[in-house]
Amino acid sequence: MKAAFIVAPRKFEIREVPMPTISDDEILVRIEACGVCSSDMTAYKDTYSEEMKKQVPFPRRSGHEPAGTVVEVGKNVKGFSVGDRITGYFGDECYCEYVACDPSNMTARGHV
Repeated sequence: MKAAFIVAPRKFEIREVPMPTISDDEILVRIEACGVCSSDMTAYKDTYSEEMKKQVPFPRRSGHEPAGTVVEVGKNVKGFSVGDRITGYFGDECYCEYVACDPSNMTARGHV
């Protein structure tokens, strides 16, 4: 699958990465859109503090305001079904085609 990486200040690359697999407690979401948050811009412009730059070196994955469709559901997950259209805060790394996430850690999630 394809995913976007910030590889240097103000520079993205699209790279091929393995398709995520899910655990019994996760869902797999096909990402259809992802907003650009001010924190994503900080990563892109490389205006992090020096301490944060050490914690989050290049290449960086970003994107945490996605919308998409559930394509797989772990056997322990309740409240989500294949085909559900969802949005919310999934954590980072959503500038990609698919993301595996733990719905119990998603905030402001909702079906759309």
